[in-house]
Amino acid sequence: MKAIRKESPNEVPGEFGLLVTALTQSAFRSARTGKPVRIRV
Repeated sequence: MKAIRKESPNEVPGEFGLLVTALTQSAFRSARTGKPVRIRV
């Protein structure tokens, strides 16, 4: 919360969130299809 209010520096860059989202979506897709899924970043 402090980083949002600009009271402290952001410790995690936005690119990390992008990678986590790609991994999560690929895991769901793989579970749904039963096949491996490549992660595009």
